[in-house]
Amino acid sequence: HGTQVRTGLKIVQDDFSLNFAGSGAGTMYGKGLYFTESCTKADEYALDEPGGHYDGVRGLLLCRVCLGSFHYTLDREPSAVDKYANGECDSTIGDRAKAVNTYREMVVYDRDQVYPEYLVLYERLQRGETPELPPKDVPFLLELPKPMIRELIQRLANGSCGRDGGAPKVVRARRVEDSNLWCR
Repeated sequence: HGTQVRTGLKIVQDDFSLNFAGSGAGTMYGKGLYFTESCTKADEYALDEPGGHYDGVRGLLLCRVCLGSFHYTLDREPSAVDKYANGECDSTIGDRAKAVNTYREMVVYDRDQVYPEYLVLYERLQRGETPELPPKDVPFLLELPKPMIRELIQRLANGSCGRDGGAPKVVRARRVEDSNLWCR
């Protein structure tokens, strides 16, 4: 879910709001929360803040989305939300990849079907550009105390399966950061 950094931070803090549904790009499948599998598609909606603190920096929310029973369509269908309202489905998949060779869009109409897992902050690089790395003496700024890093990584690992079918055990975790954002 591409967005401005400040909007992404607000969503992570307070959750998504259907009051803003459609305010950024319209409502091809009705008033809902729109997601895609493609960071390229999400980047279309990720705006920076020209002249502000986040000048050149964009936000991408990596979310867990529970689609449940979905309505599948190849067409623009603003009335798809009515199928949700009538209890016919829990979400809509608009297969724009198949219809017009772009990207699939997943739409949910209840914010409880979405969990914003990560807010990724990034800068676009044009072809041939080399990213500027911050000096090595810049401290890593993270709100989690250091002992919680391993616990957080272990919780993420618990959601995956190792070779034996169980979650891998995180033995050691350390922070590595190369973001220009922390240098401002």
